[in-house]
Amino acid sequence: MQIFSYFNHTGGMNAAQNDAALSDREAELIVNLQPANDGTWSTNNVGYKRLNAVPLAEGAPIDGMHAFKGQLIAASGGKLYSLTVGSGVVTELYTGLTPGQRVRFLTFQGFLMMFDGASAPLRWDGINAVEPLPGWPPAILGFAPGAPGFGAIYSNRLCLAGDAQNPSALYISAIEDPTAFEPGSLPESAGLIQIAPGDGQKITALKPLFLPLDSIEVLVIFKERAIYMLQGQDGDTFTVQKISDSSGAAGPDAVVTLGGTLLFLDESGVSAFSTEGAQGALQQGLGGALSKSISALLQRLNRSALGNAFALHDAAREQLWWVVPDGSASRNNRVLVQHVALRAQQPAWSLREGFEARCGVVLNETLYTGDYAGQIYIQQRGNTYEAAAIAWKYRTPFYTLGNPRTRKRIREVQVYCKQIAQVDLMIESAWDYRRAASRRHRQFVRVTPDAASAVYGSARYGENNYNESGSSLIRFTPPGSGQALQLTFYGTSADPPVALQGWQILSIDGGVR
Repeated sequence: MQIFSYFNHTGGMNAAQNDAALSDREAELIVNLQPANDGTWSTNNVGYKRLNAVPLAEGAPIDGMHAFKGQLIAASGGKLYSLTVGSGVVTELYTGLTPGQRVRFLTFQGFLMMFDGASAPLRWDGINAVEPLPGWPPAILGFAPGAPGFGAIYSNRLCLAGDAQNPSALYISAIEDPTAFEPGSLPESAGLIQIAPGDGQKITALKPLFLPLDSIEVLVIFKERAIYMLQGQDGDTFTVQKISDSSGAAGPDAVVTLGGTLLFLDESGVSAFSTEGAQGALQQGLGGALSKSISALLQRLNRSALGNAFALHDAAREQLWWVVPDGSASRNNRVLVQHVALRAQQPAWSLREGFEARCGVVLNETLYTGDYAGQIYIQQRGNTYEAAAIAWKYRTPFYTLGNPRTRKRIREVQVYCKQIAQVDLMIESAWDYRRAASRRHRQFVRVTPDAASAVYGSARYGENNYNESGSSLIRFTPPGSGQALQLTFYGTSADPPVALQGWQILSIDGGVR
């Protein structure tokens, strides 16, 4: 008789095809759960709440969002809106965008810049009327500029790309002047650089990156299957260097900066350029290096709609959200959550499901997402999707319990849950890598805090016992026997959350008599 303890669940989700590749710290599946550094996974604050009481633009999709001067700016149905995040008050700012066209934003020189890839860029100073960007289109001899779809700030210049008419064109403004793109004889003028125009690929994203080793900033230019780096301070010194011919970025919003690391999503997964360590030299982790453990999930993504994926950095919870279209969906319907705070040997992952998001933004350390029906949501709030229960699941690896060749049965499993509230959950058990539903045993259990513990949402005078350190124990005996045992915990989160701390398994060698 042996006791096996499993309380360190900091490895996150590993969806590898090989069962033997999973460690005891990992899980085969984690859906709609938040982690803590001690290995606990909880449904607390996995929900969202609506920001706007009435859908924008009569329910048209949210085409873009941005944080500007403390306001939440949103585009929907060809209109531009400002939303007060505290009250949800909506103010219409402008009519004249292209309805249904994805709108992307930048802040430069005190202006909010807007690009939709279908019409001339716009700008707004936060006070006066929205206006077309002066100086566009620039007069470039022998060239007809189209409509840029996104941009970046590099070397105090506005850099634009995403011109469907000229997919390899990179437009670079004069220094500190986003209205001047014409090439000129002076070094401060720039104009146009064509990035590998004959490769049949379009520019998909732009992002600046500081290189400490050289003490310079560069502009990383992503194409569909290639990456370039622009260096230099002016028109006389600009140079373009190819740094990858195998990776690219899925779209303008699928690139995010995290400290000295630039992370991006393409068809192979999540990759990175990092200047952390090695005295600031550029380190490459390409080919989906950061997402190997969820490669099976990445293979399911809709490649034709991957350009609509976007990334958000939740600094308060040390998470990266990769919002993607799963299966045959044309809309973003799944979140690949990368948990930066969990110090595992490889990046730790989990999933969020049950809602769609067309775009998103972070304002005051709060995540906001916009859906396809004019609604904006405050994420990581509460334990419901606007009063709707949330389905959650945690599935362990197949535990070999000491010896993978020995047949064993289970005397008892003890599950430890934080004393938060009375909640119900289901537990499945399965033996020997058999995943068919017919081979799984299910049983209902109830988590009941002891009488001395506070119930979720209540507190005693002078003290708040919501996060008491005690645990509620659930005991059960899985039927059957075999060489490897898997457990699955699942349920629906309404208002009271559940927090799984770990479990102990009392194993006895030998099969069921």
